[in-house]
Amino acid sequence: MSKPIRYLKLSYILMRKGLDEELSAYQLTTSQFEIMGYLYGEAEIEQQQLQSYSGVTPATLTGILDKLEQRDLVQRRLSHVDGRAKTVALTPTGQALCGQLIDLFHEFEAKMLEGFSAAERALFTDWLQRIAKNLGYHESD
Repeated sequence: MSKPIRYLKLSYILMRKGLDEELSAYQLTTSQFEIMGYLYGEAEIEQQQLQSYSGVTPATLTGILDKLEQRDLVQRRLSHVDGRAKTVALTPTGQALCGQLIDLFHEFEAKMLEGFSAAERALFTDWLQRIAKNLGYHESD
């Protein structure tokens, strides 16, 4: 395995592990927090779109949503636009928790990027976007 791939994978593993440790105090996993993050600030999102954003399988997303719904952090309902589709939204409890966790996430991100200048952070972001694009990711507007 090449050094860039090895360090990219190692960074991802350490990032997930560190974030999972931080979120464990809130009985959340990184995957659950990620889903809540997509919903934060949105009225609702179709479940299929949420699955596309997160890149997880429909079954995995259903499991994540089931756990969040049991804790009254999200709610699912039938779409007003397409009765066959479900929409997902944060509950007021979920909104409040997400609001609390934003600071935690920004602190984690600052720790992760400590020692990087603003220019290096911008370049790093550009490189990651280019890698994602090279691997088939198409950013939606």
